[in-house]
Amino acid sequence: LGGSNGAVAADVDQWMVEPSASFRVSDRFETIVGVRYTNLSTEIRGPFGRIPSGTVDWWDPIIGGRLILPMGEAWTFNLRGDIGGFGVGSDFAWQLFPYVSWQYGERASAQVGYRAISGDYDEGSGLSEFKYDVVTLGAQIGVTLRF
Repeated sequence: LGGSNGAVAADVDQWMVEPSASFRVSDRFETIVGVRYTNLSTEIRGPFGRIPSGTVDWWDPIIGGRLILPMGEAWTFNLRGDIGGFGVGSDFAWQLFPYVSWQYGERASAQVGYRAISGDYDEGSGLSEFKYDVVTLGAQIGVTLRF
């Protein structure tokens, strides 16, 4: 933490929510349309205390698809991808998500995979300019409920 020793520390919190709908075109492919909400908040502390920080958020429309490859009765390999932003929120956003899914109920499944998600967003100018051009990578686990 920032303190009298001259150290500087930063806390950055990011979260995303992605409501989407899909339409199954065939047994092995579906189209996806939706929006992705991104929220970032930062706090920077230095030797003179807390430096003004803030929160920024935006919505990106997205379109994409999912390839579904059966691996047994209850298992599938899936490759999901999308693009978005289109200048509405981000200038350009994309996502690639390969994962394995286990169908454990009539309307429920669990997934494990690896996600790469990118956004290129900016607002303001000069001293108040905010620029976000980041690719986030990492393992993911999840649950899907179908209605």
